Amino acid sequence: MTTLAQRLVEAEAAYHSLMTGRSAVTVTDQSGESITYGRARASDLAGYVANLKQQISGRPAIKTIRFNTSKGI
Repeated sequence: MTTLAQRLVEAEAAYHSLMTGRSAVTVTDQSGESITYGRARASDLAGYVANLKQQISGRPAIKTIRFNTSKGI
């Protein structure tokens, strides 16, 4: 069984390969499922990397951001 840190290293390497010209990369996620990412899905892979980093840090994900302004409706 792979650890979060190992998956993060693999996902970051896959993202780097994709961004430097490789047409597609395959990553195995936490459930053991293999997912192939192409250039069109690079943002999905970046999201997966961010999710792994968030899980490793142990901090809860920010789900809502609210802005209060003095001008407007």
